[in-house]
Amino acid sequence: MTRIYYDLSELFYAMSDKIKYYGIARTIIEVGYELSTLSTNICFVIYSPGHRRFFEVTPRIGHASENGTLDLGLPAAARPKRLRRSSAYSTRSAFHLAGSIFRRRSSLKRWRHIAPALVTPATLTDGILISLSQPRVVSDYIHALKQQKQTLKILPLLHDFIPLHENKKRTFNSNFVKDNAYILEHCGKILANSEFTRDELKRFSERGDLPQAKQIAVAPLAHEFRAETGEDTPLREHQGFLLCVGCTPGRKNLECVLDAMAHLQAQGAPVPDLVLAGGHRKRIDVLIASEKYCHIRDNVRISVDPSQQELMQLYKNAIAVVLPSLIEGWGLPAAEALWLGTPAIVSDIPVMHEVVGDLGLYFDPKDATELAARIRTITEDPNFRNELTTKIRQRRPALRSWQDVARDIIHAADTY
Repeated sequence: MTRIYYDLSELFYAMSDKIKYYGIARTIIEVGYELSTLSTNICFVIYSPGHRRFFEVTPRIGHASENGTLDLGLPAAARPKRLRRSSAYSTRSAFHLAGSIFRRRSSLKRWRHIAPALVTPATLTDGILISLSQPRVVSDYIHALKQQKQTLKILPLLHDFIPLHENKKRTFNSNFVKDNAYILEHCGKILANSEFTRDELKRFSERGDLPQAKQIAVAPLAHEFRAETGEDTPLREHQGFLLCVGCTPGRKNLECVLDAMAHLQAQGAPVPDLVLAGGHRKRIDVLIASEKYCHIRDNVRISVDPSQQELMQLYKNAIAVVLPSLIEGWGLPAAEALWLGTPAIVSDIPVMHEVVGDLGLYFDPKDATELAARIRTITEDPNFRNELTTKIRQRRPALRSWQDVARDIIHAADTY
C-alpha cells in the first residue's frame, strides 16, 4: 500500500474559535478520522508557511479530540497568518514581497507556541501527499517546494468551481482560477468530490478556462452525519419547522425560501417556521428585516453556530431541510438530512440528483412558487411525508459513509 501523508494544513490555518465544524474543515476532519481507522501506513502533516516546509503531527482522534472525531491538538496561538494569495502567481512587487516577509516572520513567531515534541520535520518523498485543503493553500506550498527543487507526488481534491460561474470581476475569483490552474499543471492526478465537479472541470478545461487534468478520480462526499459524543442537547426550537443550513443570500439563494414563505402567506396558506442554522451574517439580518418580508419575519429563527450535537437535533426535528442553492459542489445539508431520516427539498440542479436521487423533492431554484408548492406538499400531506421518510430510512444502508470516501481516496492514491 502506498504510504499516505494526509494534509491537515487547512485545520492549522483555521485554528480559531470563529471556525466551526463545517465546510472544507469538516470534510478534512471526517476523512482524516476514517483514514486513521483504515490504514496504519498514514502520517498526518501540516505545512508551515514560516518554515516553508511540512511537519509531521499527531492529531487527537476519537474520544481524545475536542469534537469527538479529530483535531490538531496544537495551541490556537500558533495559527499562522491567513494566506491571502498564493506566491505561485505573485507579481514579485515590492508590496507583495514585503507582505510575504511579514507573514513569514509573524508565522514563525507564532510557531514558538508549539512544544517541539509535538512536531517533526517531514520530507514526504517516500509516499503521496493527499490534500483536501483550499486551492490557495495547496498552490502555495507546491510553489514553495518547487522553488526548493523538491519533487512530491500530490493528490489534491477540488471541491467546486463556483467562482468560474460568477460574472463579476473580483480578486478572489481571479486568484481562484490561478490557484486551480497551477494545481492542474503540477499534479499528475486530481480528485473530484462529485461526478458533477469532475464534469465541471472537464467543461472548463475544454472551454480554455483551466488546463486539462492529467488524471481525474471521483471520491463523492458522504451522507453520514457524525454527532459529537455525549448526551443529546435539549432542542431550543419546537418541532415541525423547515431547516436551512448555511443558507445565505446570493448563490445559496435564501431569497427563494423567503419568497416562497411570503407566497404561502399571500395565499392564506399556513406558513411554517423557518430555522436558519449557521454563522452569523449581517446580510441575512438585513434581508429578513427588509420591508419585503415584514409579514413573515416572525416565522424566521436563527440558530447561530450550533454545535454538531445541536445541529443533529435540528435535523431530526425539522419537517424538511431546504437546500435552494443555485450551484453546489456536493450539498452536505441535503445529504445529512437523508442520513438522519429527514426529507430534503432541493434545487433541481445536476449535483442534487447525484446526492439525493429519488429521495427528495425538487424545485426550480428560480421559481419561489414551485418551492412553495413543495413546502405545502411536505407540510400538509402527512401520508406523503410518512411514505417518504419510510423510503429514506429503508435506503439508508445505500447512502455513503465517510469511510466510503476514505476508501475511494486510498484507491485513487494506490492507482496514481
